[in-house]
Amino acid sequence: MFDEKADFFKDRPFGIDSEGASSESAFKVLLKRFPTAGHIKELKELCKAQTSQSRVTLSWFSEEFPSFPVKMFYKNVPWVRDMWDGLYSKFKKTDLYSLWKEEEDKFTGVDSDGRPSVMVFNWPKWKTCCMHNCESERFGGSWYSVASNNKSRESLKIVRSLATGETFVIEPFDQFLESISWSK
Repeated sequence: MFDEKADFFKDRPFGIDSEGASSESAFKVLLKRFPTAGHIKELKELCKAQTSQSRVTLSWFSEEFPSFPVKMFYKNVPWVRDMWDGLYSKFKKTDLYSLWKEEEDKFTGVDSDGRPSVMVFNWPKWKTCCMHNCESERFGGSWYSVASNNKSRESLKIVRSLATGETFVIEPFDQFLESISWSK
């Protein structure tokens, strides 16, 4: 576990990464973990038939497969790398939380299906990460298991609990996917 920003970014170049992982590349990470969802080509065709868009997204997947245990969406989070200190001391003032709240406000009272939410984003020069509320009181606390079987692998898990009972966890997307189960 990394306690300091310097430890976490020790061997990584500084600066903003303009490459940015797309929603579709995050979708491919999801399909790698859950291949029973289908092949990317078939899912693109299905998505195009339904939406006129051939680019599959995590949001579309969440609607298409309501049995999936979480609803997902992808956001570009500007300067996420530079908000390390804010993740610990001013969490609700970070762009990460603001983008989360913006998306959640769209669902409040409008067809909310009661599933936890996962916001997927690219952590520049590192990997695709996510922030989720699966450990919040309204979902029964820790309902998913941390399946970090490979201890030699780099991992990250930042937990922020708010006075409202809402708990947010920030971790690599693939690490999160390893901790949930689903069959189509």
